Amino acid sequence: MDNINFTGIRNIGAYVKPLQQSLPDVTVTHMVINLTDDYNGKDLTEFKEVAKKCEPIIGKCRFAKDPNFIHVMTSSVQEKGLIPRLAVNYIVIPIQRETLSMFSYIAKLTRRISQMSEKQFEIANDFKFGPDGDSYIFPMHKVSDLNPSNPDKTRELLSEIYSPNNDKQVAKLINDHIQISMEDYLK
Repeated sequence: MDNINFTGIRNIGAYVKPLQQSLPDVTVTHMVINLTDDYNGKDLTEFKEVAKKCEPIIGKCRFAKDPNFIHVMTSSVQEKGLIPRLAVNYIVIPIQRETLSMFSYIAKLTRRISQMSEKQFEIANDFKFGPDGDSYIFPMHKVSDLNPSNPDKTRELLSEIYSPNNDKQVAKLINDHIQISMEDYLK
């Protein structure tokens, strides 16, 4: 039986990896989060309100694949001193006064995820090992594309992507990237 999650966030998946093919010094993080509204919080409603405030700058922040999921991505360049970039639902968010609410919201969300206990995570197996879990984490790719001839390797990778320990680590990394961006902006 799955754990019960009362945080308003569930089915979290995360992946971090250097881009070795062409840009070995670039690290990209991906996190997909199923937002809900429940009696302990209105995570989905809060995200929609923040996205609406940012629309004049970023345009309509459409949901990634499903209206209850958001996709958060950061990219950073090692050893070059460049500030990490934040993308939400595949839209790069420029850091400026009008978009600070999005940075704050994602920072708050990733801080919560990084501090959640393992019991608070709800990751449904039918999501994790189904077509949605396979396709939601990467833009325009599936996890199964990485090992098309080895379903066992795909299942292992999906287990890693949708694991509380991994999700917490990547959430902390994304939160660190946002903090660096905000500190640089406020200088």
